[in-house]
Amino acid sequence: MNPKPTERSPTEVSALHQTHVKDMVNYYARTAKQYNAWHLGLTDNSNHNCATRAALGLLAANPGASLLDICCGSGRCIRAALDAGHDAHGVDISAEMLAIAEKELKIPPERLRCGDATKLPYPDNAFDFSCVLGALHH
Repeated sequence: MNPKPTERSPTEVSALHQTHVKDMVNYYARTAKQYNAWHLGLTDNSNHNCATRAALGLLAANPGASLLDICCGSGRCIRAALDAGHDAHGVDISAEMLAIAEKELKIPPERLRCGDATKLPYPDNAFDFSCVLGALHH
């Protein structure tokens, strides 16, 4: 039998979220420069690339569709979508990761925003599709 989940007040949940966000920002500030070396190759069959290929397939099947990559990190999926001629944007909590997206993957800064995935800095229905690739475990 599964134990009953711990019930938390909205204040407790908010405090836990803020602590988690701070931890993630600090982690990616420390690791941003190495991130692409760990995960970048789009031609391998890693889980990261499987998700990117699926997003590209979805866009290819829907010409003119736009994509928001939530928790975009260094922008690997955005870069792949742009290279394939699609409209793609990203949001990430880490300014350092977004700087890597601009510097290393040459993603135009107007396609990137720094923000919390739970409070997206875009209006509702601004994109046709959205994805979260490799961030839900955080």
